[in-house]
Amino acid sequence: MNKIKIFLTIFTISIIAFSSFGFTTNCKKEVILNETESAFLNLINEARIQNNLNPLTANQKLMDISRSRCSDMVARNYFSHYTPEGNSVKQGEILGRGDSGITSEMFLNAWLNSQPHREVMLGSRYKKIGIGVIDNNGTRIVTIIFSSR
Repeated sequence: MNKIKIFLTIFTISIIAFSSFGFTTNCKKEVILNETESAFLNLINEARIQNNLNPLTANQKLMDISRSRCSDMVARNYFSHYTPEGNSVKQGEILGRGDSGITSEMFLNAWLNSQPHREVMLGSRYKKIGIGVIDNNGTRIVTIIFSSR
């Protein structure tokens, strides 16, 4: 009987120790999108479905990168796939800039009518997406990052 109690105690302590080090299965963290980001995701996924492609899933890490890219462009007053230091995102990236009144649909239509942007949006290898939108002094900047992982 003592051996069973000792085993159960060690087993319980092991489970607690491993879970505190992240060795257990984690639940997926819910990605929170604002209304504009959700509109972009829905429109892009509609276009993908119409083209017989799988919809994309929002990914928190990509959302953070996309939002950061928008903030960086506003803070440092540039608009480019490259930072002033020459760094770029390694995955597919789509950028948009216009006045704050331009809707998600207008951006999407412009991208679909641009062959390079269309190829990225409808890339069959992509599975995840991050969307960042920032409105600043009447200008809207959009960064969308696509990932195959």
